Amino acid sequence: IDQGYLSLPPEKIAKKYLIEYIEPNLFLGGKTRMIYEYILNETGSTSIVHKYRTSTEIGFSKFQIKKVICLNESGSNPLVIRFLKNLGYCQKQYNYYDYMNAFEKIFLFQNSEFKHSWL
Repeated sequence: IDQGYLSLPPEKIAKKYLIEYIEPNLFLGGKTRMIYEYILNETGSTSIVHKYRTSTEIGFSKFQIKKVICLNESGSNPLVIRFLKNLGYCQKQYNYYDYMNAFEKIFLFQNSEFKHSWL
């Protein structure tokens, strides 16, 4: 935690670090939380199910790891570009580093009341 945030209440600190949607400009490559979810689901690595508290707000999510693709399984070059096939509105590309980052970045999700949980 940055020194300047230490005197703030915990919920304000959380707003600085936990965000509802990962903004594309926050991470190299411009990936959103949804893109990271698509990467993990399309590779067959995870099953992610969101349960909504309201029609628009996620209350909790279930996350199941089915497999983790090792670098030697994906090819020798981690920078090889792959494309998401099941993403209808645009064709997003990713590489092995995006795949590995996805396992961390999707857990940055938080709802507006800071009560989101993972099962």
